[in-house]
Amino acid sequence: MSEYYWDAKVDYLTRSRRLYFNEDYIEFLLTRVLGLTERTYIVDFGCGTGYIGARFLPHLPKGSKYTGIDKGGTLIRAAEELFAKFPYGTEFILGDIESVELAESGYDVAVCQVMLRS
Repeated sequence: MSEYYWDAKVDYLTRSRRLYFNEDYIEFLLTRVLGLTERTYIVDFGCGTGYIGARFLPHLPKGSKYTGIDKGGTLIRAAEELFAKFPYGTEFILGDIESVELAESGYDVAVCQVMLRS
C-alpha cells in the first residue's frame, strides 16, 4: 500500500478541525435536525482522528456508539488513543471505504464529512 497522505497530517487535522462546529450547532443538528433522541449508531467514513465522534457522542443518548473508518493507520491509532480516555462505545476500522464491508443495518447515521471536500 502506498503512503497515505493524511496519515502524516495528524497535527494539522487536530488543529484545523476545531474550527468546524460549535456546541450549540452540534446539539441543534443532532436533536432538532436529525431527531436523535434514542441510542444511535454512527459510522464515519474517513474518520481521521475521530473528531466527529468526539464532538457528537457527548450530545447523544447513553448507549450510542461511534464507528470510525480510515485507511490511515496513524490516524486510527490517534483516534483509539483519544477515545481510550472516554466512556463511549467506539470501534475503529483500518481500511479503505471503497472496500470495507459493514453490516447493512448496523448504523442509524452515516457521516462522510471531510472526505467530500476537494
